[in-house]
Amino acid sequence: YDRLSVSPAGVGQVVPTSFPLDRGYLAELLGLQQPVQHSLYGYWNVDALIDVLGSSALTGATMGRFASDLYWWSSSDLGLIKWGEEWTGGSFIMPQKRNPSWLKPVRQAAIDVAADHGKALHEYLNTAPMLLVGLIEVPGLTHHGVGELKYGLDLLAAALPTARIDKDRGLLHARSDYIQ
Repeated sequence: YDRLSVSPAGVGQVVPTSFPLDRGYLAELLGLQQPVQHSLYGYWNVDALIDVLGSSALTGATMGRFASDLYWWSSSDLGLIKWGEEWTGGSFIMPQKRNPSWLKPVRQAAIDVAADHGKALHEYLNTAPMLLVGLIEVPGLTHHGVGELKYGLDLLAAALPTARIDKDRGLLHARSDYIQ
């Protein structure tokens, strides 16, 4: 949070402005802790955004794995979890079957966050400091990646309260050949 609470306002394009700006007061008005101390860092400060995307990608990976586990636990093979009607859909082949299709976009959101992080990191590592235009898409990638993570987490947060766990079936699996 501290690295993101820095204001580049008043820096100018690559070189500082000669206008007599109180950049500390400007940062305070914007609700940020302090102004950047170096104009190039203010203009090229995408490493903090890439850190946010990296943390989001790690969180997304856990979210995606959890969605995969929930999908497996909800399968007709295991039948450990049943979801509320609003979170399941019928199968084309077996209309009585209830598929938790909402878990697929959760996995896709995790994949999208990782892709945004990879692209932003690639741009950052392969753009020379004086070719700053190459990094112009990093804030957009960060915005998109964090939005995808939020979308997946919002789906999980809304669906999880409707989950009904079949403890008896779980115990039956645990007592037989269930090894996980």
